[in-house]
Amino acid sequence: IAMVVNIALNWLLIDGNLGAPAMGVEGAALASTIATWVGFAFLALAFWRRWGGAPRGGKQKLSAHELGRVVRFGLPNGLNWFLEFAAFQVFINIVLASLGDEIVAALNVVLAINSLSFMPAFGLAPAGAILAAQAIGRGDRAAVWPQVKITLACTMTWMGVIGVLYLFSPGPLLELVVDLKDSRTRPTSRRRLQRQVQRGPGAAGR
Repeated sequence: IAMVVNIALNWLLIDGNLGAPAMGVEGAALASTIATWVGFAFLALAFWRRWGGAPRGGKQKLSAHELGRVVRFGLPNGLNWFLEFAAFQVFINIVLASLGDEIVAALNVVLAINSLSFMPAFGLAPAGAILAAQAIGRGDRAAVWPQVKITLACTMTWMGVIGVLYLFSPGPLLELVVDLKDSRTRPTSRRRLQRQVQRGPGAAGR
C-alpha cells in the first residue's frame, strides 16, 4: 500500500501532474513521507481490528516472559539491521559523495533498478517465516519444511528471472528511470550504466 501511494504521489508531485504543484525533489520527499504514514496507519488499523485471523477473545495481558523472549530474539536482529543501514549511509554520504554528483546519480539509478530483485525477496522471507512459525505454533512441524521450500523456490525463481533480465536486457530497465534517448546522456554514460546494472551497486564507482 505504501509503495503504491508513493508511486502515485511521486507522479503527482515531482512533475506537477493533474494540476498538482511541481515540487521536484521536495515533492519526492513529501510523497515518501505521506506514503510511510499511510503504511503505518494501515498496519495500526489491521492490528487494532485484528485482521488476518488474530484471536478476538478477552483482553490479553502483557506477559513479561514473552516480552523478554521477543526482545532477546529481536534486539540482535534489529542491531544487525541498524549497523547495516548505518554503514550504507556512511558509504553513500561520506565515501561516494566525495566522488562527484555523476557517481552518486549513477549509484542511485543502479540501486533503484537493483531493488527490483531484492525487495520482493525481503517480502517473501518474513512471509515464509510467519507461515513456518504458525505451523510450529499449532504443533505441525512436518509442515515447516514445505513452507521453507515454497519460500525458497519463489525467491530463487524471482531473482533468477530478474538476473537474466539484468544480464541480457539492461537497456529497457534503465529506461524506467533514465531517458537514454536524451541528447544530454552521453553514449559512454549509457554503456557504463548498463554495465553497472549487470554488475550491481558495487560497480557504480568504477
